[in-house]
Amino acid sequence: MKKHILILIILVTILMDACPHSLMNIHTDIPQPQAANPSPTNTPVPPTNTPTETPTQTQTTTPASPLDLTVLQANLKEFLVQTSDIPLLANYSPYFTNPPINVSNESFSESIGSNGDETVAETGRIDGWEVTIDYKGDPNLAIAALRINSQAVLYKTSEGAQSAIRNDSDRYVYEYGYSEEINPPKIGDVWRAFYLRNQEETNSSEYSLNYIFEYSTRNVVEILQESGMERNVDPVFVMDIAQRLLTRLQAARLVNP
Repeated sequence: MKKHILILIILVTILMDACPHSLMNIHTDIPQPQAANPSPTNTPVPPTNTPTETPTQTQTTTPASPLDLTVLQANLKEFLVQTSDIPLLANYSPYFTNPPINVSNESFSESIGSNGDETVAETGRIDGWEVTIDYKGDPNLAIAALRINSQAVLYKTSEGAQSAIRNDSDRYVYEYGYSEEINPPKIGDVWRAFYLRNQEETNSSEYSLNYIFEYSTRNVVEILQESGMERNVDPVFVMDIAQRLLTRLQAARLVNP
């Protein structure tokens, strides 16, 4: 029995020595499970609160409507006061209308002194006309002012006409001693009123009054003056005339300069 066991051991030993050594290190190519190594997940990042630049809003100004540069074109003598403009005097014979007088730029410059030429150039004065209506009767029986003076003056532009009125305070107030009425009635584009009150005689209760109202309509200036005894000089009388002349001016032909 021992002999058979010995023979078996020897055979096994011989077989093991005959096998290639590589068989002793057999391994499979089955992939072995590996530890999970997940790729980074793109987790959504909430947007930041950085404000985006808002385009600057350019303020646009609505273009102003073109200036109305049209001017009046008519015979200036049509804009002088007439007795028909004064219903109170229309049939009252003591009032006499004198012939119209042209007041050229030269005459105007001479009448206001050394600054005459400069004033004409600055305002663009073109020409002027004036007329007076005088009372020829007894002053004590007069029913209105003793003299009514009307002037119509033409300028190149509306701005020139308005400038002439605005600058008249130098002439009336500072040179001639007139006072300016604070709130005269509104007539035309620009308007002003002045008055001068004088005592007739020393210790007399009688006063004379000169009242001037002027206004512009486009490029024409109207100047109305009422002179006489204070009791007969009524600014309302002048305003009524001014309104009648304004109606004629507004109906006059307009042209582009």
